[in-house]
Amino acid sequence: MKISELVLGVLLAYLILFNVKLPEVLRTVPGTILILAAILYLFVKSPVLGVLALIAGFMTWKPSTPMPEDVTMYKKEEQMPVSLEESVVQNMVPMVKTAEHVKFGNSVENTHNAAGV
Repeated sequence: MKISELVLGVLLAYLILFNVKLPEVLRTVPGTILILAAILYLFVKSPVLGVLALIAGFMTWKPSTPMPEDVTMYKKEEQMPVSLEESVVQNMVPMVKTAEHVKFGNSVENTHNAAGV
């Protein structure tokens, strides 16, 4: 292994370990094509450098997504409008929890000679 390949391997390992982000210039379509061409060249040059370049390219190119402090807090404009079903459910008469005033019992009618179970 040449000294230049060793230095390039250390540089790629640094990019992977410390999660360095690419500048916005390289996040464009021509920049992406340039990065993919460099990865392909390094695969041809040395498979170990190619794998390191592939991992470093993925780690540095993936977009960073900052998480909001509280996901449940939304602005009023971002909430969905109330649908017809939601408004009907909100305006429904509350259901009775107990049925003390309703009496259920046996009603004996003509069973037409059916057998009891």
